[in-house]
Order: sequence, then C-alpha cells, then structure tokens
Amino acid sequence: MTSQRKSFQPHCDSDMKMTTNTVKIANVPNHVNRGEVVALFSTLIGDVRSTSEFRDAIGTHVEITFLSHDAAKKALCMSGYTIGGCSLAVTPVFKEDNVSPKVPDNRRNLYVLGIPFDLTKGEFAGIFSRYGKVSHCVILATVDNASRRRGFVVMASHEDAKRAMMALTRTQIKGHTIDVSWSIVQRSDGFLDGGDRATVFDSHSAPGSDESQGNSMVPSVDSSEMIASSPPEKSFSLTFSPTETLLVTNLPFILFANTSDLEPLLFPFGTIKKLEIIALPSPQETISALVEYDALENATDAKESLQGQCYAQYRINAEFVVFP
Repeated sequence: MTSQRKSFQPHCDSDMKMTTNTVKIANVPNHVNRGEVVALFSTLIGDVRSTSEFRDAIGTHVEITFLSHDAAKKALCMSGYTIGGCSLAVTPVFKEDNVSPKVPDNRRNLYVLGIPFDLTKGEFAGIFSRYGKVSHCVILATVDNASRRRGFVVMASHEDAKRAMMALTRTQIKGHTIDVSWSIVQRSDGFLDGGDRATVFDSHSAPGSDESQGNSMVPSVDSSEMIASSPPEKSFSLTFSPTETLLVTNLPFILFANTSDLEPLLFPFGTIKKLEIIALPSPQETISALVEYDALENATDAKESLQGQCYAQYRINAEFVVFP
C-alpha cells in the first residue's frame, strides 16, 4: 500500500459540529483492501468500533464507526489523503443515511423434520395447503441421524410459507412433533437462508477468511473414509441447452459424503428420478454427482440456484448434460 506521507496529523476546525460516529471513505482503489484502509485510520485516528465495506456501480467505499464523535470528526480531515494513487473522500454518515434498504424476504421453501412414517405425500401436502397454495412437496426416503423422517414443502409465496411455519412448528401430527424451518435451499433465490447445516458458510463471510488462502482452511479428510464412487453408467457430454440431468461438481466431501447428504441440497427443486455420485477428475476433497429430475423446469430451477454457490469455501458448479 502506498500512501501520501509517512507522518500525517489530521486537524479539524474546532467549531465543526459532529453528531455521528460513522464516516464514509470513498474513492478507495480496487487493489487496496478494507484491512489496509482500516489500519490507516486506526493508526492515525484510533478508537475504531466497527467497519463495513460496500461495492456499487461507482466503486468501493468503506464505512468506519468510531467510539466517539471527536474521533469521527478527526477522521473527516483525512479527506484528500492519497492511498494507492487515489485521493480519499471522507464524509459523515448520519443516522438517516446509515439505514440500509430492507431486502425483501422471498423465502418460501420449508424444511420439515419429524414427519410420521405413515403419513402420505398427499396428506403432507394437505396439512400445509391449509395455509396457502403448495407448489411442491417431497418426503425424503432417508432419515436423519436421529431416525427422524423429513421433507420439504415449497409454498406459492413467502407469506404462505411463513404462516404455515408459524402455525405448524412444534405441533403434533399422528403423535409425532414436527419442526418446520426455512430450508437451506430457496428455489431460484440462492440458499444459505437458514436451516440446520451450520457448517455451511460463504468464503466471503467466514470469520478470518482470506481469499489468498484458497481452500487451505478446509479441514483435511482421510481418503480412507471417502465413499466409493464409480464411473457413470453411460457417457455424457456437457451442453448449454437445458436438459433434465445436471452434473454438479466441486462438492466438498466434508459436507456431502454420500447421496443422503445431497438430498437436502437437490430435492427441493422437484422429484429426482436418479442421483449418483460419480468418479471424475476433481480437486482434492471434492465429489461430483449426476442428478436427473422428472421435469425440465425443475432441472433448470436447480441449475440457476446452485450455480456458483459456496459451501465450505468451494464454489459449486452445475451444468446440463446430454447422453448420446
């Protein structure tokens, strides 16, 4: 990082009134990261409470909240300081400017745990249809580690899903107490929306993560514990044209050791006709899978949601395949 000068003493007009502890630092060069900016202000100003980084069409800016109005006032005089060849613009952020617009909550996919073993799919859908339109539902063939039956319900709207979740969670059906929560996968809206897979995280939000470290933070896996994977039953090729079958690669073995681990990831998009883990040349500690849906729209929905999502710092890749 190159800066304007080694010794810099910010000086402000003592008559300036400051009613906020937060300042916005704009015109930050792309090659200068937030840590360098924060370190600069912490050294010259001090008393940093918290920081945030934002990217928009104009570029990157950093917001720093100090412990006192005086420190924030002093930070304003850093405007014009040159870092990385660019002159910083420092302005105050007042309360009304510091409120981020609320992101609409569009989640509508529910994860249901504790389903009675004699409950049919029709009965399952009927229970949730009391609270709105059910777009899709599935009861998984496998159980969790506590031998509880589980499934997914996709409601037509977020409001319907929220109403069903609030009404049904911790209620009894045929003597079984069910838990209803937001699924980790949300159809067409990306995922990591909640759910019970606490070890899943985006590399950009993991505490202490550093992109330069690559996958070094992922715990090592004993290759002797890895499941046996086999070549696909028949050859295939990748295609840009939508098909019912997807090749999903770069899945971290630490999270997806077998097909039952893949079910919560893949089943919410529709009925699966076939799911298999296959042997392909892959980065160490990752697996690949072929998944065939019963409908083209379900496979398309899955591809759009899964492509590029991060699990344990591995970015998933999903592509359509065609068989000769």
